[in-house]
Amino acid sequence: MRTRGGLLRLAVRRRLRPAPVYFVPIGPARVPISQADYGVDWETMRTIVVDRAYEADYRGAVVVDVGAHKGAFGAYALEQGARLVLSYEPEETNYRYLEACAAAVPAQHWRTHRAAVGSSAGTAELQVMDASWGHALTPSAESVADRIGVQQVPVAAMAAVLRAARELAGSDRVVVKGNAVSITSGDITPS
Repeated sequence: MRTRGGLLRLAVRRRLRPAPVYFVPIGPARVPISQADYGVDWETMRTIVVDRAYEADYRGAVVVDVGAHKGAFGAYALEQGARLVLSYEPEETNYRYLEACAAAVPAQHWRTHRAAVGSSAGTAELQVMDASWGHALTPSAESVADRIGVQQVPVAAMAAVLRAARELAGSDRVVVKGNAVSITSGDITPS
């Protein structure tokens, strides 16, 4: 309920006192919503918190968040009782927001990684578009036209990510949330 109220207050606050970034509480964290990407960020928060699109039993689980964006899902999972969240986000600006969001939570409960997750470990070119959600390892032809840059990013192997999560979980469950596209080995430079 606190987060829903935060979203309503945000809608008013951004009209009265525009700012580059706003913060909305979710559980133990404050999730950033940027003015530049307000529509997408607000819809992401609504989908997670109001629509409860990722509703599950997170109590005691180790949660792997692939494509963590700015941290809304990780904060939600912790609020719902996750013991630990492992967040993976390759894009530089989003990762800075993710780190700031996770900084309010003790490290034993939320660990962030600036990396994509793929079939094998290595590096890849991340195509970066103008919007915060606009980045891809395998972009469509239309999105390449909107590209504003390319970032060399590390790629963690999914098998290694899941193995590490399983080891951290012990007898607890592992829950995986992913924003996935198919990445072929030709897109990754082996490490």
